[in-house]
Amino acid sequence: MTEQERETLARQTLLQLEEDHARRVARLTTVSREEESRKASDGERERARLVLETRQRFYEERGYVSYTNSRGEVEWLLPDEAARRTRRRDRHNRHLAQSSEARRRWVLLGVTVGCFLLGALGLMVLTR
Repeated sequence: MTEQERETLARQTLLQLEEDHARRVARLTTVSREEESRKASDGERERARLVLETRQRFYEERGYVSYTNSRGEVEWLLPDEAARRTRRRDRHNRHLAQSSEARRRWVLLGVTVGCFLLGALGLMVLTR
């Protein structure tokens, strides 16, 4: 191997090593950025949890009641307001149950009247 080939090989090896080093440094900074964002999101979660706990303690100390609305969201209401909403919800649900019962009654009445009319029509045909 000539001296010139040795220098060329050494330069190429150094270039590859420099590229590898640059990639490793870049990967390290990416990992540290990911860690920082993860720590930031952990901090945000901690803040949100603290706000939620503080809000819950505040409302419970003042006698508010936790109420879950129709969208699944939690609202803090005074006891009489929560009772009013619960009564309204129960009344609405009761109405739905009664409507199916009323529907059954109407169907039964319709079938009974239909049978009576068919019987009367059959009797008229037979007596002619």
